[in-house]
Amino acid sequence: MGGGRQLIRRITAATPPIKAVIFDAYGTLLKLREIQGDILHQVLRQFGVDADPTPYIELYFQITTRIELYPEVPDALRALEPVRAAIVSHADREHLAAWAFTLPVEFVIVSEAVPAYKPDPLIFHTALRQFGLQPQDVLHVGDSDVDDIEGAKAAGLRVAWVNRTRRARRPGLSAPDFEIRDLKELAALL
Repeated sequence: MGGGRQLIRRITAATPPIKAVIFDAYGTLLKLREIQGDILHQVLRQFGVDADPTPYIELYFQITTRIELYPEVPDALRALEPVRAAIVSHADREHLAAWAFTLPVEFVIVSEAVPAYKPDPLIFHTALRQFGLQPQDVLHVGDSDVDDIEGAKAAGLRVAWVNRTRRARRPGLSAPDFEIRDLKELAALL
């Protein structure tokens, strides 16, 4: 379809309006996978098989707490107003404490606090309770076909899949309601 966006299911007049958006953090709002890939290559080159695991562990925590926003994130989040927003992430409190920025969201839920990891619907239900909304009122935006699409669908939410690299979904998984290349396309869905 036009505009680089593939709408998998069209919004109809019978579809309730979206009152809130829940975002995945890593891979959706925050760059991490690219950094991990670069560093992993360096680590494998730098250390042999018999290396002490301590440097790997220390390096992992240094790298996973050094993240940056995708370039379109600040403008995309501002464009959502007055729609409410939150983040649901696999991050733990240590990672959250390392974020050197603030985002215009009402709350951030980390798996460590629930405790449940996506695709467990419990983490999504926790966000719904905190919003005080029903599943049909909320759109989840994430980059994982399993953690984000399967988990949010199991909780009854609509889903926008951020597919930055145009990869194919794994067979047998639920289809997202929307597929977008990046968050610049999100406002048009609301």
